[in-house]
Amino acid sequence: MNENNLSYTELRNLSKEIDYEKQNAKLIVFELIDLLNDERSYRDIGIITEITKTIHLLIKQGGSRRKEILAHPNLITSLIKLFNTDNDLTRLLSSLFHDLSTEEDGIRLLLLTGVIPILLQTLESLNDDVINFVLTTLRNCLIGLNNESAKEIQIHNGCIIFISLLIHRHSNKQMNFLADCLLRLAMFNTNAQIYLQTSKLFLQELVTILDETNYNKLSFTLIRMLPLLSSNINTKSILIQFNIIPILERILHMKHDYKIQRYCLLTLRNLSDQIIHMDNFDSLIVTLIQILSSNNDIHIKIYIVDILSNLSCENQSNKSLMIRNNVIQLLVNIIIQTDQRDDIIEPTVSRKLTKEKIYEKFIIENEKVKKVQY
Repeated sequence: MNENNLSYTELRNLSKEIDYEKQNAKLIVFELIDLLNDERSYRDIGIITEITKTIHLLIKQGGSRRKEILAHPNLITSLIKLFNTDNDLTRLLSSLFHDLSTEEDGIRLLLLTGVIPILLQTLESLNDDVINFVLTTLRNCLIGLNNESAKEIQIHNGCIIFISLLIHRHSNKQMNFLADCLLRLAMFNTNAQIYLQTSKLFLQELVTILDETNYNKLSFTLIRMLPLLSSNINTKSILIQFNIIPILERILHMKHDYKIQRYCLLTLRNLSDQIIHMDNFDSLIVTLIQILSSNNDIHIKIYIVDILSNLSCENQSNKSLMIRNNVIQLLVNIIIQTDQRDDIIEPTVSRKLTKEKIYEKFIIENEKVKKVQY
């Protein structure tokens, strides 16, 4: 009985504490609103700085205090007008907006109060440490509420602003954030995707950075973008013109992990139907055949077979090179190893890759397998 009475008492005290906490939060917020409604506050940078620090503290404390801030968007609306007016205040505000962007309700508040357009408009004039906060905030928005955030960013020229910053070559970390924001814009907003697919300035920059950078995270982000961009027929010819294929071949030679290899091959598959009648891709063909012979992943094998199938179409030179490098035997082995699955056989046994020779070799090899099994 005593234990139950004690538990009940503790619960009542806890409830009172929560009620007090909520009431306390309301009082603090009302005081902040009164201060922001007083025009004199804006003439004193010290007062505005303390207001910003207090709001930021309430957000970081979470619970009822954070909820009370979210319930009064006019607090953020008042503060955003002061962004980029004072270096220290701008740094405080960028940190505050970043902390809001870590949760969905905070992102909704940033969208509601017009913070994103202001961040974009001032991005090119900010100090490096503030740019990091702002880019992370925008990226968090694209991750947390992708469609809504992508639409808001694109409407306010996000692609153009990000590309401009990318061209000016900031730090590797910042360039990776920029590339990741552009990737997510292309994924979640059709207009942004079309813009990036048709911007020669951006495509040239992407290829140049990919060719020059030694920063693995940035390389990976750019490579992830390529399959999406290269799905457009006009983009294919632009990327080929900017010599993306030798760069992808070089990356394949570096033997990165499965994901990088996969994105490179997906891009090459997209591009391969545009280089059917072009020469000087012998080294690429040999590289692909080497990967085909050494890699056990069936998806990687299918990507390569699709590329080889395109490259051998109406190109006797490429076809002869493939045959000399034992591609027929490799294709037969793939069919046998996958139990003659239809989805594997179709791309593997292609009219472009001398169908008769493959079938002839397949029959011989299949008979050998049967003999071994018996």
